[in-house]
Amino acid sequence: MAIFKSRKFFSKEGLIRRFKSVVGRIVTLSIVAAGFVLIDTMAPEQMARAQTQAKPRLQAMSITDVDAERLNHLLTTPLKDLAGEEHQISDYRDKIVIVNFWASWCAPCVEEMPDLEGINRNFDKVQVIGYSVDTEQNIHRFLSKVPVDFPILIGEPTAISLMRKLGNPSGGLPFSLVFAPDHKLAYKIIGQLDVEELRAKLVEMGA
Repeated sequence: MAIFKSRKFFSKEGLIRRFKSVVGRIVTLSIVAAGFVLIDTMAPEQMARAQTQAKPRLQAMSITDVDAERLNHLLTTPLKDLAGEEHQISDYRDKIVIVNFWASWCAPCVEEMPDLEGINRNFDKVQVIGYSVDTEQNIHRFLSKVPVDFPILIGEPTAISLMRKLGNPSGGLPFSLVFAPDHKLAYKIIGQLDVEELRAKLVEMGA
């Protein structure tokens, strides 16, 4: 009986079954590995969609949680608006500042824009700043349909890598940073904001 089993094990049919089993396992592992590669190489628009799958949370932060050099770069680098006027985020020292990284092709970014506009209008001590990760042409087209009162700045080409250094590992959109007066980093929001949660936090911060 043992000899029979051994011969069956090494028969052509047995070898083919074992080969198919091994190939199946390799394919499965390859699919899993490809998934990890895909996540790591997603375009910003794809990341924006992926990022909204998790429940948005307003998370406490401090300068020790980010790259301090890149944070200083964000605050002090002059960026132009669509009129060509330069702004620095550090100019708004006396207010609570919300820096919102967004793009016109990012659906959750577009959805939260009216909420940010409402916050900017309703809180005198709050300044919202839009940091666009988009082309100037797309920004013009979007703002012609959805105008806002707060500054929309044309972000640098390195905006995605900048976000990754500032508490957003995936580099997805939307992404917001909340600063207390004097540029003290206080909170981050990964994904679309919860407007009621943010309003409550702003009141708590003295807005």
